[in-house]
Formats: sequence, structure tokens, C-alpha cells
Amino acid sequence: MQVLLETYWQPRLTTLNENLTQTYLGYICAGGYVATTAGCFLMGRVKPGDGRRRWAAYLGIGFGLCVLIFLLSFQTKTMWFAFIYTAIYLAIGLISVPEQTIVNTETSDDVRASMLSVVSFAARLGGMLSSIASSALLLRMDISTVWLLSALVTMACVTVVAVMRIIAYKRQLQS
Repeated sequence: MQVLLETYWQPRLTTLNENLTQTYLGYICAGGYVATTAGCFLMGRVKPGDGRRRWAAYLGIGFGLCVLIFLLSFQTKTMWFAFIYTAIYLAIGLISVPEQTIVNTETSDDVRASMLSVVSFAARLGGMLSSIASSALLLRMDISTVWLLSALVTMACVTVVAVMRIIAYKRQLQS
């Protein structure tokens, strides 16, 4: 989802408003970076606490990201697009803290470096596959529809992770 956003936000925004300058696009891009930093900072202050609350934060923000991408796919006004775009990057900053904490706390010390490499590889592979898939999809539909599809696919993935966590938690209670 993030690769598709980063690749196509400027072309989409300039189709909404052909009068946008590179400076304006730069401000929006900078706003995204500031929002990501603010999200990391804020989540670091909140400190979700134990494993269950970390997972709840991670999954809740994940669902929120899907909703934001869904909303972005329907935007036709420059200001609303910029606002939602920035909100997406705030959510990306927010989710990165519990995500990294979960990966580090749920992985034993002896395999942590290998697991972090696998996570990095999977993210890069996912980005590459989404780029290839979006290129094919863009032959038949516009980027808004591709973003909508990516929101739905990501929502399905977050839902699967949530169900897996619920099952794991129930098993933990039974033992």
C-alpha cells in the first residue's frame, strides 16, 4: 500500500489540479515526512505497554491506514487529498513503533538479526510485487481504483493477522 502511495500520489494530485507547482508538491511531501516523525514521536510517548495493548495499537492503526487509503482513493479536492495524504503518513509513523517493538519482543535473541532480515526482504518483495501488479492494473483502471484495491487487500491481511492473534491469545489462556 505504501509503495503505491509513494509512487503515484504526485501524478494523481496533479491530475486533480493541473496548476500545482513543484513547490506545493514539495510542501505536501515535507508534510508527510513531518507527519511520520510526529507519529513516531507520539507513539513513543504513548508507549502502548504490554503485548496485548501493543498488538491492539498495531492492528487498530493498521485498520485505520486502510480506511485512510480508502478515503484517499475518492478525493477530488486538492486540500482534502493533501490532508488525508498527511494523515496516512502520521499513521505510518504511529504504526511503526508497535510494529518494530512486536518484531523485537516476539523474536528470540538468537534469531533476531535473521528475522529482521526476513522482514526487510519480505517488505521489499511486497513492494516489488505491488509495483508489478499495479503496472498491470493501471492498464485497465486509474490509480484511485488501484488504491482502493490495495486498501481492501491490506484490510484482508490485517484481518488475518488479527484473527491469528485472537486464536493465539485464546490458546495462551487455555494453557
